[in-house]
Amino acid sequence: MIIQFLISKLRKLLGFQDDPLPELRATAETLKATIAKAKKDKKRYSHLERELLRTTAVIVAIERGIPYRNGSLDWGR
Repeated sequence: MIIQFLISKLRKLLGFQDDPLPELRATAETLKATIAKAKKDKKRYSHLERELLRTTAVIVAIERGIPYRNGSLDWGR
């Protein structure tokens, strides 16, 4: 118990984030803005939509309680 407490304090000190949602939401907002700009400039944006869909799916999965470790969803394998 004490070791876990110390590890959590050390992770906060070194800047590790336990919650990936703020970073993912910022990425989604950036992608939305980029898609809007691409539509305005009449450029290709299907790859951006795909990335936005993937990011949104990860956000929804995390909000529903699926663990997110090492940059990918952990489905319990």
